[in-house]
Amino acid sequence: MHKIGGGTLARNLVERLAGVFAASPCRSLRDISIRLEPEEQILLATKQKVIEQAVTWRASQLYRVACVRKLLKFNPIIHGDAGWTKHLHGGAQLLPELNYYDELPQFYCQCAINFNTTSLQMKNGMNQRVFDVPACGGFLLTDYRAQLEEAFQIGREVICYHHVEEIEELVGYYLKHESDRQKIARAAHERVVRDHTYAHRLNRLVTTMRQLYG
Repeated sequence: MHKIGGGTLARNLVERLAGVFAASPCRSLRDISIRLEPEEQILLATKQKVIEQAVTWRASQLYRVACVRKLLKFNPIIHGDAGWTKHLHGGAQLLPELNYYDELPQFYCQCAINFNTTSLQMKNGMNQRVFDVPACGGFLLTDYRAQLEEAFQIGREVICYHHVEEIEELVGYYLKHESDRQKIARAAHERVVRDHTYAHRLNRLVTTMRQLYG
């Protein structure tokens, strides 16, 4: 936030815009409707790019914390930085970050439920975890994004929550129904191996380039 300048005015503007953007279906900050004071309009006009970046970061943080708080009754394990301590105030087992290549794959396949929230930079897109978890044989619960429809069969290969309020019920259900989790995890793993490896993406890239450039 200190990189923006503008002091309290900038901090308050980012906080207000972030709250609205986090709750809005709009894909871009420029599409949301909010009344700005004249001095806020000037600040946004002069520092638009950096403010948009700060708002997206803060909105994603607010959204992610709201989602994870819905897990606290289940005493989840969270591997991450110390920032979670400030936001959660207990209720979770906070452990150090894991190495992406060596430790994380083992963690994914050992979890009953791998919980995913997507950055609000990608309101319709997917992050890498959507593919990583099933590739390792793990069960994934993720927030719905339109692009998921192109990659997986919703309900059969991946389970989604559309709103924060759905998280607790879905987690409770799938913790109690191991056979359902295993069935979905197997189907997702088969789909990733069949359609979503790096080899598939490279082949598609090469094919597309040949079609475009001969």
